[in-house]
Amino acid sequence: MTTPVCLPCPFCGSTCQLVSNLDGDPDLRIWWAECLDEDKCGASTAPATTREEAAAIWNKRTSVPAN
Repeated sequence: MTTPVCLPCPFCGSTCQLVSNLDGDPDLRIWWAECLDEDKCGASTAPATTREEAAAIWNKRTSVPAN
């Protein structure tokens, strides 16, 4: 299985990391993506059940309407 790839942060352009809660029951593990910006951008996703789902949530972008 390959590691999911995250797009740059949509707010600051920094890289992201996929994180999980490593404690407790593995069946209850959750994943999320968060920005690695050194200035503490703070962007993160909602919890997901897999790394792939967390990456997909992070990578989802909405289109900006043309003016």
